Amino acid sequence: MGYSAKKRCEQVSPRFQEAYDKGTLNYMTNGTWKGKNGKDQPVICAASVLGGDCETLLFTLRHKDDSQKILAQLNEIIQDNSSKPARHDSGVSDQIYIKVDLEDFLRNAPDKE
Repeated sequence: MGYSAKKRCEQVSPRFQEAYDKGTLNYMTNGTWKGKNGKDQPVICAASVLGGDCETLLFTLRHKDDSQKILAQLNEIIQDNSSKPARHDSGVSDQIYIKVDLEDFLRNAPDKE
């Protein structure tokens, strides 16, 4: 079942706010989360420390999505192509950790109307 962009934004925005409020939005990384059906679902999540576990779910991905590619695209947006994500080998599969300086991002974000 697909969601409209507006519906997806309405679901995802509070998760980013929750991660920010809890202090876990220091890094974004890829991981898995138990879905409603009890199966692991690929996700993008927040971690408070480099190499840390997923602490706050940000958004789910489809099983066919490449979580590393999604994170690379997010990194380009956040970092404006100025740095590369830190890689971390979790022992199972490569995880990418993107350092998030949300204050700087918001301060320097272009005004798009």
